[in-house]
Amino acid sequence: MLVDHPVEKSFLLDTCVYIDSLQDKFSAEVADIVDNRNHFHSVCALQEIMLAVGALNPMDTRTRHSIATIGALIKTVTAERLFQPDIETSGRAALLAGTLSRIQGYGKDHRSRALNDCTLFLQAQKMGTTLLTRNYADFDILLQMIPNGRVLFY
Repeated sequence: MLVDHPVEKSFLLDTCVYIDSLQDKFSAEVADIVDNRNHFHSVCALQEIMLAVGALNPMDTRTRHSIATIGALIKTVTAERLFQPDIETSGRAALLAGTLSRIQGYGKDHRSRALNDCTLFLQAQKMGTTLLTRNYADFDILLQMIPNGRVLFY
């Protein structure tokens, strides 16, 4: 069930939003948010997507189609809606990710995902917007640590 904040007018998209969009896993409510409200993109989320592209097996027959689909999605991102985290946000996110990793018991291979999550969370906060995500596990804890953050879960 979508927990909505009716006053929210703009959203920063978590990486899972792009993935769910590509896999047609949106409910009508989430599709409405993405299609009809202002949404912004983070370089951080796009890096995560590109990391996945780089990890695809070039010998797999599905890879070419996946890369084309992801490429088409990325081409829809306009420069005026794309934001890069600043130095302060990046530094705070690194400290927060270390804490989150410790609390969650993450190993070294999972810490980079925690860093991306923390960066997106703090970037949305700094932009004065709400992060749109389905990642309850990490963002619920982040909201407990920083209660004035804004996250819309779907």
